[in-house]
Amino acid sequence: MDAIHGLVEQPAALCVAAYVGATRLIDNVLLTPPPTALSDHELELVSHAINRQATAGAEEP
Repeated sequence: MDAIHGLVEQPAALCVAAYVGATRLIDNVLLTPPPTALSDHELELVSHAINRQATAGAEEP
């Protein structure tokens, strides 16, 4: 395993082992990066495609 510094860009595991008094606590959490946001250009293309589908659907009897 390698240490991660900064943003999580691929799935990773956060593993913790700690003592609270005489009690040992162990926990593991799966970290997954957030989905990539669409660029403004990609959002414009998707919006245009949705509008074309809506217009085509409204024209059909």
